[in-house]
Amino acid sequence: MAAAPSGDAWRLEAEVFAAEGKCADASKAFDAAVTLDPRGAAARPACGR
Repeated sequence: MAAAPSGDAWRLEAEVFAAEGKCADASKAFDAAVTLDPRGAAARPACGR
């Protein structure tokens, strides 16, 4: 049985990419997170800081 991706998992991935300065990847991961779970739409991680 395969696990389905979750909004929380994509949001964590976005935070990791943002911390690494990979802004384009962070944006894509965050967009995937919001698609799966729109409740965290305001929590886009800052990138490049």
